[in-house]
Amino acid sequence: MKIKVWFLSLAITFLLLALILRVSLDHLVITPEEQRQNRVPAGEIRGTITIGQTFTAPYNGLHRIDVMMATYARQNTQDVIFHLWQSPEEEVDLVEIVVKASEIEDNTFRPFIFDPIRDSAGRSYYFFFESPLSVPDDAVTIWGSFEDRYPNGQDFRNHRRGAGDLTFLTYYRPGLLERADILLDRLAENKPLFWGDRRFYALLGLLYLSVFAFFWVAVAGQLADHEKDEHHDSDRV
Repeated sequence: MKIKVWFLSLAITFLLLALILRVSLDHLVITPEEQRQNRVPAGEIRGTITIGQTFTAPYNGLHRIDVMMATYARQNTQDVIFHLWQSPEEEVDLVEIVVKASEIEDNTFRPFIFDPIRDSAGRSYYFFFESPLSVPDDAVTIWGSFEDRYPNGQDFRNHRRGAGDLTFLTYYRPGLLERADILLDRLAENKPLFWGDRRFYALLGLLYLSVFAFFWVAVAGQLADHEKDEHHDSDRV
């Protein structure tokens, strides 16, 4: 009976450890890929004018792009369309989101949220904006930089490469295994000697589990011996 209780306790303990690990990885903060320089507006988005940016996704699960937009401190009226393509040459919408210009706040990051792209890691993407019905003095813009501040992409105007970058952030929801990989990288980051080797932390985790398992096996052995002694005592009686 005690052995059964032990096995039940062991199973519950491992389930709790797995739950704690899952919750910890779920709440692991994935630092957004970003270009925050915002020194100059890119110009009005109107008529046939499009403004966009290429970037490379460092993780899987790309699901959100924030872009710093501006209204020129006025109330604009026409729809603004956000597109996400694989590249400026591949004219296929992975994402298309329409927003009202009147809902865009001045000098503020505007989020564009969509279903996660599972295999986005290492791939290049291109987002851009258009607003065909907007006219001069009734159009929004995007903040950016004349300088090339972001090494993994470039700004575009009318699908032609520029010299600077827009101001944007990208967000990701990688899977559990990739989150564990990211956690190991962070633990080893900027550490000297073997503390800077992610394998050290993987081995440390395995060692902890081994000691934990050995402890429970020892407890099981003690319980088994105790039950045998009780049976012997009852037989003698």
